[in-house]
Amino acid sequence: MRKYLILLLAVLFTFGCVTDGGGKVKGKTLDVTDFGAVAGDPAFDNAAAFKAAVEKAEAGDEIYVPEGDWYFQTGAFNGRSYKSHIYMKEGVNLRGAGQDLTRIVSKWDEGTNSREKTAVILCLTMSNIVISDLTVTSDTPESSMPDPNDSKFNNFAGTAPVYGIVLDNERPTAPQGNITVTRVTIEKFQRMGIRLRVLNNVLIKDCTLQDATDLGGGGAGYGISIQGIGNGMDLTDSNLDTTNNRVEGCTINGPYIRHGILLQYYAHHNVITGNTLNDTLLDAIDLHGEDEYANEISFNTINNTRAGAGIGVGNSGATHDAAGPDNYIHDNIIDGGKRGIDVLYGTPNTIVENNVIKNLSDMGSTGIHVQDAPGTQVIGNTLENIPLEVLPNDGPNPVDEGWGIKLSYTYKALEPEKGILTGVVVKNNTVTNVMNGMFTEVLGEGCEVDGNEFAGTSKVGYVDNTPNFVVPPISDLITPKTGTFIYPLHDTFITNEARTRVQTASNMKFKASYFDVPYNRMIYFMFDLTEGPADYDKVYLRLSGKSKDGLATVNIHGSTEFVNWNENGLTWENAPFHADQVAIVEDPEGKLDDVTDFTFTAAGQNFNTYYVDITDYLKSLDAPRVTLILSNDGVENMYCEFYSKENKSEKFQPGLVYTK
Repeated sequence: MRKYLILLLAVLFTFGCVTDGGGKVKGKTLDVTDFGAVAGDPAFDNAAAFKAAVEKAEAGDEIYVPEGDWYFQTGAFNGRSYKSHIYMKEGVNLRGAGQDLTRIVSKWDEGTNSREKTAVILCLTMSNIVISDLTVTSDTPESSMPDPNDSKFNNFAGTAPVYGIVLDNERPTAPQGNITVTRVTIEKFQRMGIRLRVLNNVLIKDCTLQDATDLGGGGAGYGISIQGIGNGMDLTDSNLDTTNNRVEGCTINGPYIRHGILLQYYAHHNVITGNTLNDTLLDAIDLHGEDEYANEISFNTINNTRAGAGIGVGNSGATHDAAGPDNYIHDNIIDGGKRGIDVLYGTPNTIVENNVIKNLSDMGSTGIHVQDAPGTQVIGNTLENIPLEVLPNDGPNPVDEGWGIKLSYTYKALEPEKGILTGVVVKNNTVTNVMNGMFTEVLGEGCEVDGNEFAGTSKVGYVDNTPNFVVPPISDLITPKTGTFIYPLHDTFITNEARTRVQTASNMKFKASYFDVPYNRMIYFMFDLTEGPADYDKVYLRLSGKSKDGLATVNIHGSTEFVNWNENGLTWENAPFHADQVAIVEDPEGKLDDVTDFTFTAAGQNFNTYYVDITDYLKSLDAPRVTLILSNDGVENMYCEFYSKENKSEKFQPGLVYTK
């Protein structure tokens, strides 16, 4: 029944969303050159001329921008929320001479771009507007572009505005929308090419987005963001609802894009259809784990998502987890890249139907992965050409193999039985030319697997592990401990892929590998022990982390001599106690202490919080400071992450817990 309800909603989306939204030109065409605008002069600031044209226009008029490069240095709008070069007006359109002919070039100074939420074009609390036939860009040189493969480093290019086009509503007294952005190229921005917030009936059509200048965390590098007002704030059916918006026929080009199209914060009943997304870094279409629900993702072509899924539903970030229910993902083509479709982190009742997923390039990839996602329906999909990772003959460890479809158990720290999937339906899928067809780790109540076809699987067709599955026990490692808590003075990770670069991300990477040599990483903590109590029974190192590929073992080493380092200066090149190429401890002078080891209790994408008993070691010390070093000395080739003290959620931040 739910499937047919969503199909009905999809029809309503298709015909109910704005299709040529905004205002039709009923009045005059105002040429910006008649107001003193000058093309082709980088030293000339066009802000005043465009502002004069907009102020002169009346509802039904359009502002026309002829062919040329039009430079802007200051703002027409300087509010609390945004600063923009061009500030639109209710019912007035903005039209260029052509998408490749008219270029609006931002030249905000570096200080303004660093302090303010700068934008090129702003529609704030207004409706009935069309923006068309031009390019929005900035005077940012190629030398300022980021490393296209680094999703953890925030690159600040001072010449780039924070946003390209902002469509926003700050007035709760009336809904706003009916805006069209069409045939517009947006490039060389920091955070979002188009930011659509708390609006309805917006059409973004036939646009091109590319070349974000920042791909790090915290909202950077998004092509198009459709979002509600904020985390945990459900404004459904209010004047600040985010609904009935449509993105159609757009092209989003990497490699300088983190996420192509992103929905978050209770955005619902939006349609993402007929778009092409090429070479993005992380999930190309991302339902961001902020309760976005009942959206339709259809008929998109997604090529070569390099380090994420073609379509990701749910997210592991600091305030993220599950997407909302009843998202409908159908008739998309995902060609190449790391993963196909992920449905994760507690996301309920998603339909994944009639998609084609093929030619995944990352060895060991999974076409469709369902984990901690009750009620998911995987129906009528085609999966083909998914490879197996083949290690050299002398490789010491097995690795996860490629699967067409994979249904995984999730370890729930205090209620492990609740990690069993329930109500999942997998029917009538075709899996061809993969190493392994389908794996179900354990199937719970209401699950149904039927009518799937496997051809050309070189190892196995379908493996159901349910008869062999045993619910793991509650581990003392994840039983919460309370007491006096102290944060690390410094924490960071070092990585062989950037030997001289300081790492600032809130997710610290961790891996030891003989095969992926550039991706060897170790983690360093420093604690001021004088901040802890003198009288205690136990002390635990609290760590929130995940081990994606298996149950990795973490070796913890300690030093009371190496305590003068700083997280803003430690790199692979200058950090001690590691081998030159591999992230294992190397201590020929015997200056390190072996503190303890622990092994992850669960594998997968979910973060768990661990409490590692280091009482004996700390009680043996007579020193004010200690450095703890995390390594994987068994070189297990498993990718892990741990949250740093910079994580926004206190419950995930690392530290020492003293109990009495």
